[in-house]
Parts: sequence; structure tokens; C-alpha cells
Amino acid sequence: MKATTRRPLVGRDDELRSLFGHLDGVDFRGRAIGLLGEPGVGKSALQAEAVEHARSLGFAVLTARGSQSETHLPFAGVGT
Repeated sequence: MKATTRRPLVGRDDELRSLFGHLDGVDFRGRAIGLLGEPGVGKSALQAEAVEHARSLGFAVLTARGSQSETHLPFAGVGT
């Protein structure tokens, strides 16, 4: 398996604090967190940090991504 090296996030302390706060407050009934934004603003990098933090807390993590071609399909990213 190929190892990946992530670059550190710069200038995203507020977003990380918010994400980590939501994750730290989960009471094991579950929680969904959505990251929305324009292309290229760093949603995937924030997601990777949140996933790593959640897994370090012992959570099972599911992720989904949308596609431009599916914008007309509600919840296409989470369908079966």
C-alpha cells in the first residue's frame, strides 16, 4: 500500500476547532457533519483531519462525496 503524506493545514484553526468540538461532543448516538464550499477551498483536507480525529476517538467513520453530474439527484452520494 502506498503511503501518503499530507501537508499541514494553514489558516484553518477555527474550522478544525469547530469540527473537533463537534466530534468531541458526540454521545455515541451518532452525528453527521457536512462540509460545503466552492471547489478548491480545502474541504477534502478538512475532511481528512476530521476523519483522523474521529478515528482516534474510536469512531467508525463513513464518508461520501458528491459529483457535479449528480447535482439533480437528492442524496446521490449516500444512496445504495
